[in-house]
Amino acid sequence: LLLNDLVAALLIGLPLSAVVHRAHATADRLLIAAASMVVIETLTRVAAMNYLVGSNDDLAAFGESIYAVVIQITAGCFGVLLAAAAFGSMVMRVMLNYRRAAEIDPLTGLYNRRGLDQALKPIQGREAWSGVIVVTDIDHFKQVNDRFGHAAGDRVIAAFALEIKTSIPTGAVAARLGGEEFVICLPEASLAEAGVIAHGIRLRFAGRDWRQFGIDRQITASFGIASVFDGEDSAHSAIKRADKALYDAKAAGRNKVIWHGGHYEPGGSIVDIQRLVGDEIRRISDGS
Repeated sequence: LLLNDLVAALLIGLPLSAVVHRAHATADRLLIAAASMVVIETLTRVAAMNYLVGSNDDLAAFGESIYAVVIQITAGCFGVLLAAAAFGSMVMRVMLNYRRAAEIDPLTGLYNRRGLDQALKPIQGREAWSGVIVVTDIDHFKQVNDRFGHAAGDRVIAAFALEIKTSIPTGAVAARLGGEEFVICLPEASLAEAGVIAHGIRLRFAGRDWRQFGIDRQITASFGIASVFDGEDSAHSAIKRADKALYDAKAAGRNKVIWHGGHYEPGGSIVDIQRLVGDEIRRISDGS
């Protein structure tokens, strides 16, 4: 059953991490089933033996009976099944932990580069897929590390990752590419929707009070956004375009959201940006 589940998951195109998760769940179900069978068999055997011994004092005859042989064989089989199920569950747990270590960034809990590729496989495997890629990083992050220390820098990265994780919709994929740079894949999203999400993350992150971490300055982030073009079977090209837009955002003064092609919301005050985001939300809700 476990091998069948693994093969089926691979054939339908699930990423390897999802295959391991599925196999681990199957192994756990087999372990529970085997343990339940052992308990049921033991209780049944004890009850039957109590009944037979109580009705017949000839234990030697009972020991030579077919029933005694059967219960010994079944007890042995169920014991072997339980041991095999426990071993399978343990192996799947080790594999799951290994895959998690290989695909998940330990500081942020987001995907790393390898995990991103695996997570995007089922999305990119569709016949026609569309969406938006957002690439972002923290402005002047080296200054944060140099002035306040790497421990404070790690807390800033973890807080930024949490802001991303809690802001993206179900079905979106977020990853830490390395250092202070992150990527967000928003399948089926429009540029306007991605812009609203990016502006929301930017505003909340810029407005955080870092004094509890010993940081006495504002920290901001810049964002580059690019659409996935028709016919593209990979997100890598869109990531490159979004990365170029990110550099444009930094060149334009940082703490900005810029679309690929040079179009961006002007800087201005926080109130003005909030009004622009509100306009985008109303346009989306109106279907325009």
